[in-house]
Amino acid sequence: MTDQSYTRALSDLAVGLRSKLMNSSEEFRLLASLEKLIEEMSSQTGGEPAPGRARTVAPPAPQSSQSLSSKSLRTSAYEILREANGPLPIGEILERLNQRGVTFSARNPRAALSSNMSQDARFENGVVGGRPMWRLKETAQDEAAEDLGAAQRVARR
Repeated sequence: MTDQSYTRALSDLAVGLRSKLMNSSEEFRLLASLEKLIEEMSSQTGGEPAPGRARTVAPPAPQSSQSLSSKSLRTSAYEILREANGPLPIGEILERLNQRGVTFSARNPRAALSSNMSQDARFENGVVGGRPMWRLKETAQDEAAEDLGAAQRVARR
């Protein structure tokens, strides 16, 4: 393997790692944005990167319609559940996140996603048809109101 192919392999590894971190950490996205701004300002003035900083390689563009750097993991999960228009198992949410370019480096991605979603008041987990599912709380409230309305109509008869 030549020096050039080693450099390319290391660069690909760095891009992949940066992409994973961009998907999972808001602080990292902020750091990446600051680095990009500093690099742009340095290139406009002909300067070099700050001491101790190498020029960075931009991560590949995410597959979703909106940049993941401007969205959190929870917002992406919210959009998936809203689009599904009903509850989904954590595995299905994880699969749809992966289709949008969101990947997890955790040993147990399902547990990591479930833990992350449990910290957000917009989500609710429960059992539907004997299976654990996640849904939006607003959907659960709408369903409860519909059930109450149906029960009241039956009681009036």
